[in-house]
Amino acid sequence: MTGTRNAYYGPNIDIYDASVPIGAEVEGRGPLEGLVLAGGPQVYWGANPGVFARYSWNLGRTRWTLVHQEDIAQQGAAADNRAIPQLVTRKSALAMVAPLGPAELTAGGIFAGSDRLGMTYEELVPSTGGPTYNGQGFHILEDEIRWIDTLGGKAKLTWEPGRTHIYVQGAYRGLVADGGPDETVTFTGWSLKDGGQGNGVQLLSGVAIDVGALQIAPNFLYQRPFVGALPALATAWDPATATLYPGLSPRNSLDDPFAVLGNRETVAGELMLVWDPTPGTWFWAWDNALHEDAPLAGALNFVYRHQPTQRDAMFGFDEEGTLFAFSDAPVAADVWLVDLLLMAKLGPVSRLIVGAMGGQEQSTGDSDRMVNRSAVTADLWLRDTALKTALRWNDWGPYDYHQTFNLTFPFQASADLSTGVRGFTLDDPGTRVGARFKYRTFDAFSPDPMQTGAEGHELELFTYLSFRM
Repeated sequence: MTGTRNAYYGPNIDIYDASVPIGAEVEGRGPLEGLVLAGGPQVYWGANPGVFARYSWNLGRTRWTLVHQEDIAQQGAAADNRAIPQLVTRKSALAMVAPLGPAELTAGGIFAGSDRLGMTYEELVPSTGGPTYNGQGFHILEDEIRWIDTLGGKAKLTWEPGRTHIYVQGAYRGLVADGGPDETVTFTGWSLKDGGQGNGVQLLSGVAIDVGALQIAPNFLYQRPFVGALPALATAWDPATATLYPGLSPRNSLDDPFAVLGNRETVAGELMLVWDPTPGTWFWAWDNALHEDAPLAGALNFVYRHQPTQRDAMFGFDEEGTLFAFSDAPVAADVWLVDLLLMAKLGPVSRLIVGAMGGQEQSTGDSDRMVNRSAVTADLWLRDTALKTALRWNDWGPYDYHQTFNLTFPFQASADLSTGVRGFTLDDPGTRVGARFKYRTFDAFSPDPMQTGAEGHELELFTYLSFRM
């Protein structure tokens, strides 16, 4: 890959009636070995039209890679792909991988966001005494993006002495030195990862210990932005000093050079337990549901995030499909999630996959209401027949906008029974005929049930025929 993001979207393109990502990739051969070029109008969902280049080479015992991204224009109307557009950007990164005895060091630097030089932003500065902004205890400083804000660096050390696997990773990124999310799987399926946003420092560290077929894997994350989020403040007038204090709104990633989102101040811990008696079919392989050959394999993960400060604003779509930025963000709050996944091989072409989760999470919009949600799912595949079931309590609905607008249902149940003309394929089921059942109840936090003709509950039954072209 050239540094572009993974593109496993499944049925989401059809669900959201989105424009299909499209692009081309060329790999060099002979004297151009190690060179990869890619480009297109949208090489991954929501990407700006642009080109990507990557060149890798060996130097002694080290492996070096240079990557460059050049956006040509901004993506078209957000309604065409239901993805949040991004500012046009330019970024280059240089990284190297080097063996250090029994360990391995990966390190690199990034230069990104030079197109945002001179853009202004506002920052809250705590007062050390004297008058403050409308008596709020802080001053508002206006500054601009400088060259130092485009630079960043990252280093990762991994060490695997025997059945123990250890890593430590640190990063420094200027205000606009965005590198993009890191999708590397380090040792196991940890969910605490580097989000790649600029504006801050970050430390990640974890250890995975193999005890027979059991793996015990604690993980730790600390991150803090250099410039924090902005609160929503209404315009105010102080008659005593005849001073007008203009209102203040949280930043967003389109109207401002940067925004504090996934890089908000966080101290997080994670504990993962994995039972994998047949590591030849690695539990965390992207297609392991198809290949897992253990009678029973599974993972239990607990994640807790302490978030003492709030983030900036995110985006949503209104009923007409128009993109808008929220005028506020949820309050600072801690969140947690427990997640269980079990896989069982029942026969050569039969599988049972069971999942369960529970936790306390926040809306991606501006609602302060915390959601304590839970769910149990079970998928059974017997040759070319499949049964998929789910029970959810106080959970968001199935679409992104439910979490965006914090729309929850007290109870949801679904079951889908189908059969096909092909054998066992799980997420690539081919041509199928099936029947689906859905039921959910409503309360004050649900979408208006009168829009569906329901009175406190909704029942849906339908049959379908799907084709693989």
